[in-house]
Parts: sequence; C-alpha cells; structure tokens
Amino acid sequence: MAHFVQATIYKAGFAWVILMGVAWECVGYATRALSTRNQQDTTIATVTQIFILLAPLWVNAYCYMVLARMIYFFIPERQIGIFKPSLLATVFVLLDFGSFIIQIIGGMSASPGQSNEAAMKGIHIYMAGIGIQQFFIVCFLVLAMQFHRQMLQLERASRLFADKRRWRHLLYALYGSLLFITVRIIYRLVEFSAGQTTDNLIPYHEWYMYVFDAVPMLLAIVVWNVAPPGAVLQGADAKLPPSGLGKLLTFWNCCRSFNPVINDLHPELSLPICIFYLILRGLDTIEDDTSIPLDIKEPLLRDFKTYLDIDGWNYTGNRPEEKDRELLVQFDNVIVEFRKMKPGYAGIVRDVTGRMGGGMADYARKADLGIVGAVTIAEYDLYCWYVAGLVGEGLTRLFVEAGLAETALIEQGLYKPMGLFLQKTNIIRDIREDRDDGRRFWPEEIISRHVGTFDDLFELENRGDALSCSSEMILDALRHVCVVLTYLAGLREQSVFNFCATPQCMAIATLELCFCNPALFDQRLKIAKGDALRLVVEASQGMESVCYVFCRYVGRIEQKIHPGDPCYLGVRDACEEIQRSARNLALESAERVVGRKNEGKALDINEGEPKHQPGAFQDTRSVVGRAASLTGIALLILGIGWLITARWNIA
Repeated sequence: MAHFVQATIYKAGFAWVILMGVAWECVGYATRALSTRNQQDTTIATVTQIFILLAPLWVNAYCYMVLARMIYFFIPERQIGIFKPSLLATVFVLLDFGSFIIQIIGGMSASPGQSNEAAMKGIHIYMAGIGIQQFFIVCFLVLAMQFHRQMLQLERASRLFADKRRWRHLLYALYGSLLFITVRIIYRLVEFSAGQTTDNLIPYHEWYMYVFDAVPMLLAIVVWNVAPPGAVLQGADAKLPPSGLGKLLTFWNCCRSFNPVINDLHPELSLPICIFYLILRGLDTIEDDTSIPLDIKEPLLRDFKTYLDIDGWNYTGNRPEEKDRELLVQFDNVIVEFRKMKPGYAGIVRDVTGRMGGGMADYARKADLGIVGAVTIAEYDLYCWYVAGLVGEGLTRLFVEAGLAETALIEQGLYKPMGLFLQKTNIIRDIREDRDDGRRFWPEEIISRHVGTFDDLFELENRGDALSCSSEMILDALRHVCVVLTYLAGLREQSVFNFCATPQCMAIATLELCFCNPALFDQRLKIAKGDALRLVVEASQGMESVCYVFCRYVGRIEQKIHPGDPCYLGVRDACEEIQRSARNLALESAERVVGRKNEGKALDINEGEPKHQPGAFQDTRSVVGRAASLTGIALLILGIGWLITARWNIA
C-alpha cells in the first residue's frame, strides 16, 4: 500500500514492478496461512511455493530499473561504460527474466506431490536459477560501483546541478536492497543444498524461513519506501527516452550524422527537434536544387509551411541526383509525425518554416536576376540569419517551451549569434567547394579590400592577400563568440547544453584550422577525427570545459596572427576579449554550481586544460571498501549456514 501511495504521489509509473513483487509475496504468505487448514491440498502448497520463491525477482528487476534511471538522471553523458540506461535496463531485466524461467521450472518440479527423484531434480534446477540470479547481481553491483565512483568525480568537478545532488541515499538503498536479496539467496542455497532428508531441519522449522527469507525480503522492499526513487527522480529526466526516436533520421541518408545527436537529446524534445530538422532539410533541398524553375520554386518555398497541414503531401520534382530527394518523396511521413506534436511546438516550427521559406524565396529571385552572393556585410549577415539564425531562434523557443532554458535567452536575443557563428564558419571553410559549384557567399565588401574579384582569391600570386581576406572573414565570425558563450551559460539542462555546445566547439576548432592556412583555398578543410572526438567529450563536461576549449583554440589563433596582417590588431583584441569572457563565465559557472564563491576548477588560459585534482584513488578505495564489506557479510552468513548444516549432519 505504501508503495502504491508513493507511486501515485510521485507519478513513478515504473513502480509497478516492485508492486508486483509485493503482491506476489502477499499471495505467497496468504496461501501459506491458508494451507495450514488444508495441509493435504497440494495445489495450495504449490501456489505458495511458486509465489514465495519467485517474488524476489520482481524486486531485483526494480533495482535494475532504478539504477538505469539514476544513470540517465544524474550522469551528464548518460552512460556507464558501454551501457546506456535503456540498454542496461533491457539487458539485466531480460537476464532476470531468464533466471525467472529457470526458477519457475525448478519450483514447479520441486512442488509438493512430486516424487523424490523429480523433486530433487527440480531443486537442482531452482538452485541453478538462483545461482545465476546472484551472478547477475554481482555483475550489476560492479556497474553500480562504477556509477558511485563517477558521481563522486562529478561532485568534485562541480558538475552536478542543485536539483541533482540527492543521489547518495538512492544508491545506498539500492545496495541495501540487493544485500537483503543476497541474504535470502544464500539461505535458499543452504536450505536446498542439504536435500530433503530428515537430516535437513530447515524445511521442518518455519522460523528459518521467516528469519532468513521473509524478513530480508521485507527489508529489501521497505528500504525503497524509506528512499522512494520517485521523490528524487522528478521532471522529464526521470523518464527513459522511448526506443527508436531516431527512426526517421536513420531512414534518410541526409540525417546519419545528426541521428546520434537527436537520440541523446532530452526525450521531451527529441521528436520535435527531429521533425523540425527534417522539415528545414526538405525546405533547403528545394532551395538548393537549381533544376527547379523559379516560377515553381518560389511558391514552393513561400507556401512550404502550409503543406505541413496537408495530409499525404510530398514533392517528386527534384532532379534524380539531388542528394536528399528521397526525403521530399516521402515527406508525407514527416507530416504524420508533425501532426502529432504538441501545439506549442508545432506553432514554433510552422512559424520558423514560413519565415525561412520567405527568405529563401527572396534569395532565389535575386539569383534568377543574376545577383550572386552578398555585396555588403549587412547583406551577408542577413543571408546567414535566414539560413541559420532562424534555426537558432526556433531551437531556443523549443527549449523555452519545454521548460529547459531560461526565457532571457529569447528576451535578450542571445540566440541570434548562435546560428550566425556556425553558418559563417561553414561559409569560410567551404569556400573552395562553393567556388567549384559556382556559388559565392563571401561579401564583396570584404573581398574588395584585399583582391580585385572573388576568383582572384584562388590565384597563387594572390595567396598572401587571400589569407589576409580570410583573416578578416574569421575576425567577422569571432565577434559573435562572446554572446555564444553567454548563451551556453544560460542553459541548465545537460542534454540541451550538449546539443548546443558540441557544434559551437567544433566551429571554433574549424576556424582555428582555417586561420592563416593556405590550403583553405585548395581544398575543404576538416578537423581530425581524434580532435573531433575529444571535442565531443569536452563539450559534454559542462560550461567550464567549453570555456577551456574556446580558450585553447582562440589562443592558437592569437599565436598564428602575423603583425604584418592588416587584421592583426582586430584579431588580437577579439581573442583577448573572448579569453576574458570565457574566464569570467567559467568562474561564474563554478560558483553557481557549488553554491558558493571561489570553488571549482581554476581556468588556465595558457594550458587550456583543467588542473589536476587528486582524490580519484580515495574514491576507488571508498567504493572497494564498501564492496568488501558487503562481500564479508555475505560470506559470514554463508559460513553460519554451513556450520549449521554440518552440525545437523553430525546429529
């Protein structure tokens, strides 16, 4: 009853598992009481034995599910070793179910009324089942201790938000519940290992079962009343993401690289952002296809948002070689999912789609008139706003609508530089590829200060001037960085932070690679895979780590700049301003997380790395010590049981 009330109050739907364990225990002992008045009824005795023997498996499964939710709720990376929460819960619950099948076969074979030979065979099967169950518990405890160690490291690194620091009593409850289940398993092994002869006194004295089975299972259940998971695991993070959210993304080749990012995002936003991305990708596919005549393309772009409300709409007019043609051919599937979205999310997606489609239509008309590329920096900024800035606005509005970001991000317009910085980085990096495809995005206002025409940038005799031009383009992108960092500092939900911080870290690393690099005009530059992997990890480690990343790459840009470059002073000043901003935001983040000033990791601009903090050995020793204590207790109980069994054999 207590578990039912707590599950209702805290809306913990997964508590049905432990409720099943409680119900099975109650049925088992109720039928056992009934059997005292019908001692010759083997049916009642069989029901009693089955329910009492198998009820602990439900409690065991509940422990597995709780730890999976704790990993998802507390760990920023939402993973322990190779196990993501959903995988961990699925694997161990399935293993528990396998043990359940073995035990139920053994329990039924050893039920009253069976021959001695059949009963002993059933006992051996049941003992194998509980032995396997205990082996899985030990494996699970290894993961639980790894979680314990990682949480201690997160506390020391000040990476736990205020609402995610109440993890200890849940983990201790998990340890306690599994310990009590282990006591009960050891008792059953001792009981059945002595056989069914009269030398084995355990089956003939009920107090053994009540002390070593009923009481431990009662404690294993009650410990979760004392520390109810639902009281701590509150909010959207308390729910594991449904499986298969990225099916749409996996289906289309255009989304392969985006699929992992979506799957790791907060479950409340995974589907809305997935659909948002696909809709904008479809819009972009129409805009990019030069084979579509303007009289068809322009209305398609301007009216694209209205197609989202037309069931079964798709578009088959793209040229066959268009990369993302299949997305528009099967766009009716996207519309089906769009119609399932919450009205608040759907309204945001529809609004941004309409505005972006209008902007793309304007540029398509200009291109048809022979106006290629931007002339002024203001036109360049406006183009970047339509193709990327609006995406940043839409995402921010979705974050706020879901309650996962502060409204100040919208009120103060902090979202604007997010998309501009990413788009300008892509335009700088892709200059060679764009030129080969007949596109031009670098503004003439900047190009004319260094060379005569856009094509002159690719002449070897103009390489020095071309590098100076690229320096000014990168300087123009760097002016957005301070606001980008301020935006990231305003994100409070870890998966949303990771989602936004990762591409920004990639962008600053890409700018550093392109800066003063003559190869920029010969090929499309890409950061090394090892560096990219490192950036993904660092971006997921909180605001301080992101600040280290920006300081590291901005410091390298500052070291590359040559005094003879016309942008020398501008680049130097921009780098120094970014470093100051990053340092201040890192310190503010540390103070905010730990709740008091002057605590957290220090930021070392020169090294660009967090200082080493001792204590990992103490964490390991602490966790190992607890494990040794649990093992000692279990061995002590087993030893007592062995001594009792030995004395009975002598008697």
